[in-house]
Amino acid sequence: MNVLHFASRVPLFRRVVQQPRRNFGGHSQSEAIADYEKWRKYTWTVAVPAMGILTVYNLVVHFSHEHHQEEEEKEAPSYMKIRNRPFAWECSDCGLFEPACWAKCRQKKAM
Repeated sequence: MNVLHFASRVPLFRRVVQQPRRNFGGHSQSEAIADYEKWRKYTWTVAVPAMGILTVYNLVVHFSHEHHQEEEEKEAPSYMKIRNRPFAWECSDCGLFEPACWAKCRQKKAM
């Protein structure tokens, strides 16, 4: 009953007229759609082809010079292989992920 009493006290023009929507960007709906379409067009006509051209350029530059891949890894410098105590596995001088060292160790043990 209180709601009906309140509704009767509010003037009719405040109930019918809606407040205008706030456009935080300062645009109307049609301007926002036009901007969206503009930037979509720029993306597909400028940005995507530019990325493609740069990708091809980088691939050409990358594969134009020789890659020097060494077959065998160099021996680690002495300061890289400091062992305060031996490892707990069978090849006590080899690190866990050093397959070349493990192969050499197993060859020495097999002889």
